[in-house]
Amino acid sequence: MNESDAVVETKTLTLATFVTDSCLEKMVSDYNQGAEKYHIEIADYSEYNISDDEYDWSLGLEQLNMDMASENVPDIINVYNIDLYTYASKGYFLDLYEMMGNDEIYFKNAFLSGYLTANEWNGALYWLSPICQVETLVANADLTGGLESWDLSQFFEICQTCNESGIQVVQSPSNMFIYADRDLLDCSVNTCYFNNEQFLSIMEYASELTDYSIDYSGLTDSEAQAASLEESARWGNGEQLLQQLTIGDYSDYVQMQESAVSYTLIGYPTRDGTNGTYYTDTQYMFAIPANCTDVDAAWDFITSTLEVTYDDSSGFYYSGLPVVTSYLEVYVREETAVESGEVSDADLQAFEDFLNRIIRNSIWDSTIENTVLDEFQKYVDGMQSATDTVDLLQQKVGLYLKENA
Repeated sequence: MNESDAVVETKTLTLATFVTDSCLEKMVSDYNQGAEKYHIEIADYSEYNISDDEYDWSLGLEQLNMDMASENVPDIINVYNIDLYTYASKGYFLDLYEMMGNDEIYFKNAFLSGYLTANEWNGALYWLSPICQVETLVANADLTGGLESWDLSQFFEICQTCNESGIQVVQSPSNMFIYADRDLLDCSVNTCYFNNEQFLSIMEYASELTDYSIDYSGLTDSEAQAASLEESARWGNGEQLLQQLTIGDYSDYVQMQESAVSYTLIGYPTRDGTNGTYYTDTQYMFAIPANCTDVDAAWDFITSTLEVTYDDSSGFYYSGLPVVTSYLEVYVREETAVESGEVSDADLQAFEDFLNRIIRNSIWDSTIENTVLDEFQKYVDGMQSATDTVDLLQQKVGLYLKENA
C-alpha cells in the first residue's frame, strides 16, 4: 500500500456550548471539511434544561462542571452567557496568550490590542471570539464642550444643564439610570459600587425627566414612521444630547458623519472619567479548559474561525468586526467597496485607533440587570427612598456576586 493511500486517523474533539445556531454550526462544518487530523462535535448543554425558563441553564452548568472534573472534559467551551470570571478565577481555563506565543500567524500583535486588553483577567486571556461589537454613547459636541469621555459628575452636570434648557437628555428616565450604572459593576473582582453619592443624585434626577419613549406596538405603520422621523429630527436639530450606538461594522461607525450635528463618541460615564466605550460579548467566545487533553487541536479549531470576511449577499455573516487586524482591514475595504466606494488609509487607521483605545468589556448579567431596573422602578413608584434603593442594590447585587463567585 502506498503512503498516500494510508488511512489518516482523526481525533474527535468536543465543543461544549449553551447556544447552538447556524453560525456556530457553519464554523464547525467548515473546520471538519478542511481538517485532516481532527473532527469537532458539538455538545449542547442547554439540552439538560428542564425548566420553563429557556435561560435557566443551571442543570447544564452542573453537568459541565462534572465533565470538566472528569475524563469527559470538553476540548473547547463556548463560554457565551456563562459566568466567565468565576471559571477564570478558579483556574478552569488555559491562558490563550500561551498559545499565541507559539503561533507564527496568530501571535498577540496580530489582534486588536484594545480587544485583548478589554477581555483580559489578571493579565491573562481566557477566551477569544472571532468577532467583536462595540457599544458607546454619541454626544452632541456643542452641548458637552467636545468632551471625548466623562465621569459621573460631568455626566450629571451636563444632563442637568441640557434638561433645564429644554434639550432632550435621554429617551426615557431609565436610560439615564442605565447609562450611569455601566461602570458600577466589576465582575472580574465580584464587586459593585452602587452606594455612592454621585449615583444617588443621578437616580433621583432621572426619575424627574420627561419620558420620550414611544410604544410602537399600538401605532399604525404611518404613525410609527412619523414618530421615528420626529425622533431623528430632534437629533438633527440639535435638540437631543445623547444617542446610544452599537458598532457591528464600519458603516455603523461612520453613519454619524452624515449628521448635521457635530458629535463625539463620548462613551458611557465612568467613575474615573476614562474611556467609557465597551466591547460587548458575542455568541462565539471560545475557551480551552486547563485540563484539555489536546490543547493544540483546540487552538487549531479556534484559529480556524478567525478569518472573517464581508459577504455582500448575506451581510455580515458573523454579526461583528474581525478581531484580527489584517482581517479587519480587508473587511472594511470590502464593505466600503460595496456600500460607498472606498475607505482612505487615514480613515481606516482612525477606526483601528478608536477600537484600540477601548479598555473595557461589557459582559452583563441578566439577573443583575433585572434587579437594577426593578429597584429603580420601585423608587419611581414611591415604594422606597433613593437611599434605600442604592443600599438595596449594593446588598442584593453584592450578595449575588459573592454567591456566584
